[in-house]
Amino acid sequence: MYTDHGPYTEHVPVDGGGWYDANTPVRSIQKGYLLAAERELYDACSVSADGADWGGAWHSQVLAPGLATLGVPPHDWPVSVFTPLVVDRTGGKLSKSLYVANGAYADLPELFLNLDVLLAEHGDQVLDTLWAEVSRWASDPQRLHRSYTVDYLAALLNEHLAARPAPRAA
Repeated sequence: MYTDHGPYTEHVPVDGGGWYDANTPVRSIQKGYLLAAERELYDACSVSADGADWGGAWHSQVLAPGLATLGVPPHDWPVSVFTPLVVDRTGGKLSKSLYVANGAYADLPELFLNLDVLLAEHGDQVLDTLWAEVSRWASDPQRLHRSYTVDYLAALLNEHLAARPAPRAA
């Protein structure tokens, strides 16, 4: 049995004076709706890059019905590109926002949890290493249909550091 809660509206100030939090299904539908609106506004094809866990049933059971209810025709929906998941050592999705505050990843180097630390320790060149790996995923599609562990990425970064020239003496 479904309960009809009736229409609901909320004004969220865009000047930084308010705060709004939505659960995951609502955020997903909001993102799809806004990307569809941007398609028309900018005459562009909006693309949503999401982890593989957002595909399949989520897309068909949450996003599609939500966008349809909001009147967004399917040809205006954002194109979804699903990427491999990065998983922790237990095989669970690496989810910083959910677990970092509770110390669940205390055994991981902070560079995996904070982009500023990664760049401070390894410089912008480390992004080239990560880009080369992601490019391999695109050029060899079988690499798209798997997950990658933080240890796999740590090995990539260690290879990057080993190949990097030593700093010059001043």
